[in-house]
Amino acid sequence: MGDKVGDGIRFLNRYANPATILLRNGFLLAMKINLMNVGGKLRYAYLTDAQAQAKGINLSELKNCAQ
Repeated sequence: MGDKVGDGIRFLNRYANPATILLRNGFLLAMKINLMNVGGKLRYAYLTDAQAQAKGINLSELKNCAQ
């Protein structure tokens, strides 16, 4: 019974808490408008080593970006 209550509280905090909603939407907006070029840098962090080599990206810089 306690597990169900805990799950319900986590659900409400994640999806119905106004502060959580504002924080999530603010983060998504910042990524969408590429605030401070964070979205542009994250794009390369998800490349595999083979994809980065194919695009001519320096692998040592890619490792720093991924951290």
